[in-house]
Amino acid sequence: MKKKDLHNIKETGFKTPDHYFEGLEDTFLEEIKLGDKVKGSGLKMPKNYFEGMEDSILSQIKLNQNVETTGYTTPEAYFDTLEDTILNKMSSKKESKVISLFNRKTILYASSIAAAIVLFFSLNTSKKSITFDSLDTEVVDNYILDETELNDLASLFTDTELNEANFIDYDLSDDSIDTYLEDLEDNELISE
Repeated sequence: MKKKDLHNIKETGFKTPDHYFEGLEDTFLEEIKLGDKVKGSGLKMPKNYFEGMEDSILSQIKLNQNVETTGYTTPEAYFDTLEDTILNKMSSKKESKVISLFNRKTILYASSIAAAIVLFFSLNTSKKSITFDSLDTEVVDNYILDETELNDLASLFTDTELNEANFIDYDLSDDSIDTYLEDLEDNELISE
């Protein structure tokens, strides 16, 4: 605002709330009455606070008079050379030795350990090889009964292989039945 316009201002811009001064006197009187009812400030002083205060202040003054220095000193011309010392330390950075985490030696050790673990678990320590002849018939039967469903077995055969005529016309000789029964163990016959 320019100086010439200052004398034309009619209002300050501040407003008091409506009915502010009407209840102001009553509010002050209520505050004063409440203050009279309060017996203390709410702050408490420790017991025997002032009894030993004079002695402690006098002993502290005597101690300060007897001691000439605090015991802490700075070397002579410390602050004269401080700035130069700091600047020299900052400018002369020492080259630090860099040790990489993945050097050739550690990679070689880690890969050899991993290869040893893989070989340990992957080599077959059992010298016995598994063949169809070494499988027990009961194990195979139980596997087929437990793990497969009828639909899985039916999908393996075609309609021509499951023709009833193929089973009716099939002749078994007495010799083949005898050899089959001789090959079976007693346990297998009992369980059937």
